[in-house]
Amino acid sequence: MKMNFSKAFMLTLGLGLAVSLTSCHSGSDEEVAQVTTNISPRHSIRGTILDGNGQALTGASVTMSRQGSASTQVVSVVDNHFEVTGLTDGTWNIIVTKNGYKTDDESITLAVTTQTVEGKSVRVGQNVDQVFYLSQEVKSKSIKLGGETSSSDEITIETTKQDDGTGKVVNTTDPTGDQTTAETITVEAETPAITGDDYTDIEDQLKDQGYTIDDFSMYLVNITSLEDAKELAEEAEVAGSRAITRATTDLPGGRELLAGVGLNAGPVVLNLPGNLTIAVTIRMPDENSRGAVTLYRTINGENWLPLTESDPDVASIVTSGSNIIVYLKVLRTQSLALGVQIQETPGATEMEDISYVPMVNNNATALSVPSMKYTVKEGVVLQNTVQGALTDFLRKVILRKYGVRAVNNVTEVQKTYAFTPAYSLPAYGTLWLFGYQQVTSKTYSVLNANASFTAREYGETLVYPYATYPEPETTHVGGGN
Repeated sequence: MKMNFSKAFMLTLGLGLAVSLTSCHSGSDEEVAQVTTNISPRHSIRGTILDGNGQALTGASVTMSRQGSASTQVVSVVDNHFEVTGLTDGTWNIIVTKNGYKTDDESITLAVTTQTVEGKSVRVGQNVDQVFYLSQEVKSKSIKLGGETSSSDEITIETTKQDDGTGKVVNTTDPTGDQTTAETITVEAETPAITGDDYTDIEDQLKDQGYTIDDFSMYLVNITSLEDAKELAEEAEVAGSRAITRATTDLPGGRELLAGVGLNAGPVVLNLPGNLTIAVTIRMPDENSRGAVTLYRTINGENWLPLTESDPDVASIVTSGSNIIVYLKVLRTQSLALGVQIQETPGATEMEDISYVPMVNNNATALSVPSMKYTVKEGVVLQNTVQGALTDFLRKVILRKYGVRAVNNVTEVQKTYAFTPAYSLPAYGTLWLFGYQQVTSKTYSVLNANASFTAREYGETLVYPYATYPEPETTHVGGGN
């Protein structure tokens, strides 16, 4: 048998040894299968570097290393893109850096898979597209401690502006299609006016810790992952990362991190005298979103606990409209997190027919059929039922859960049903494929909030063939009346 592989076919497979396969090979089917089995496919990783707003970011440096290896490879970056080919199986760590921006690092595991192509088992490498987000350091101006007047500042810690993972803004859940709207969560910290005996008390506390009240100040820091909080605790400095990413489910109760803020007070602990407190005001977009959040706190970057008035650092917690106000009577470096609980409710399972073209034998002799093509769907269809800040956040969580970049990310994919051995279709017969595809539905909602999505995911396909052909004619031979 002689087989010629086209360039398009080879690119699709992503095999590193295309040249050897494009040459002619003579022999049996078993020999061809042996050749493809012995090939060692390679993988590639293509990277796109964006800033926190989803815009192209140039001037970044990229390094990568294979897990378990001490060597590090510097990757060439053109504008905001890079590509590395010829990679072997394993987990590859990629680090993207740029001065003034927070580092983004990703671990990508690559493994060869076996697929059936034109009736042959072929080992296939992976071509991975990965987006790296580098956000500028985000922190408020220093808030002075002490003086006859209070001091305050605020930062934005979350936005519902959406993109498709490549920097292109896609339709929001706003039914009018307005892509310019962006609801935000802001945090304001306010220190009280400190005079008289209170001033002396704090001055003495700072003096015992090697500071004076004149050079002491604090600032707010945007955190969008629990790792940010750990950095803040360890280094007293942290940079904000891309807004509204699904960071973790490590908050108690299986809560997702909606947004967070760090209060950097330096390596000191101050017990505020009398009735003095520091007010941290969290302004949610609406009361609906405020009612859905659970407030957490950490001091060491780990051990997140729900924040209540029984906490020794807290004087009181007040809710007013869409605001949550935490009054702190002890000042120290710490992080606050807003967590929401996302519920998954299974729905009905549907079956959709596959599509294909029957194989018709119009000849008077049998026809050998090695395979048949059929078409299925892949992807997820999302439909929001309510517009709002938490609905947009929920959509981002779902998109990342399914690993897709668009709200309706369904594509048609052609697959092959291979006959082993080839099927002999009788004369004037028709070969059919019977099959259906499973479509599962789920509803995702935020607990205690008017925010929900339905998701329909195209899944497994069951296919089997059958043939119809005319019965052979019989001629009556013999005597009769």
